[in-house]
Amino acid sequence: WALPANPSEALARLSPRRTAARGFSLPEVIVAQSLSLLVIFGVYQVYDTSNALFWRGVARANVQQEARSAMEEMRRELRMAGKDPSGTGQAAVQNPTSSSLEFITDADDNNVSDLVRYDRDATAKTIRRSVRSWTGTGWGTASVTTLAANVDGLAFQYFPSAAMPGLQRVRITIQASETVPRQQIQRQQVVTDVFLRNL
Repeated sequence: WALPANPSEALARLSPRRTAARGFSLPEVIVAQSLSLLVIFGVYQVYDTSNALFWRGVARANVQQEARSAMEEMRRELRMAGKDPSGTGQAAVQNPTSSSLEFITDADDNNVSDLVRYDRDATAKTIRRSVRSWTGTGWGTASVTTLAANVDGLAFQYFPSAAMPGLQRVRITIQASETVPRQQIQRQQVVTDVFLRNL
């Protein structure tokens, strides 16, 4: 084995062979980035659609739950309309209109008659429940609570009707809604018929 006269030749023999290092060309990089952007955009679209559907479902469930909860409370109390433990001698259902209902019952089971009123506050979009207890000579101060929010409509129908002779049932209709960002307003209508037990 003889040493070459040129030292760089000796070094070239000892070092491993180098292949020409080649990178990506500009068109290849642009195509790869474009495809990556398309994939990322597609994944984002799927995420955004799924997220919107999720929040729409949450809003619909909230509206429905709140309307049904208010409806159940109203139904439970209205079924007992006419329960008058204080013996007030007044009509069980008073001043009925298509947008409000007032009736006598024992709302808190304390053997004292209460005058309960349901109506809708159009400004606040809520269903209000006011209760006035019998004092022995008249109705006391009203205690007002909110049963439901986001209420677009509250309606009462009375059957048999014609100014209520022989009133047996009341139909309650609640229309509620909730706004979801970047979505349509979620609306829900709940209807029930309440048969009055004590009339």
